Amino acid sequence: MATRGRPKGRFDKPSEQTHKMLEGLLEGKSAHQACVDAGYSVRYARSFAHKMARSMRMKQAMLEHARGIKPGELGDIAKVLVQANLTSRKAARNAKEQLGYIRTALELDGQLGGPSELHLHQHTQLPPRVQKMLEDKMLEILAAKEQQNGDTITIDAEGTEGRGEDQIHDGRI
Repeated sequence: MATRGRPKGRFDKPSEQTHKMLEGLLEGKSAHQACVDAGYSVRYARSFAHKMARSMRMKQAMLEHARGIKPGELGDIAKVLVQANLTSRKAARNAKEQLGYIRTALELDGQLGGPSELHLHQHTQLPPRVQKMLEDKMLEILAAKEQQNGDTITIDAEGTEGRGEDQIHDGRI
């Protein structure tokens, strides 16, 4: 017996209409309006727009769109938006929002906070002298452990002082 429609699990490349719908969604339109603007009928959009917005094809279209974003492009756009919000006559809706734009601009310009505060994933490296001290101490510990012929080193856990050993092992603490 022949199967009807597409086999389940098979995903085609996103169509031009899917890309147009994605553009509408990125502009802030509702799923229904983006679907209609992409060329689907109103009746079809009413029934399937929200399902299409969450479909695998839409996810693939989003990934293709993301691959087209060049490194640094989002930062440049953000700078333009911050500048536009700072110089706009309408300004921010409230003082707190305006202060956020001012702080962001100052941080981007390097006038507020240090470079370590701007880069969220900065990894600090220990000075060579400290690194050497830690390595030497670790070697001492390992040598002492070997001298004990396999005996384990016991370290008291914080907060267990003054507690009975039976309480600790029973799991009551």
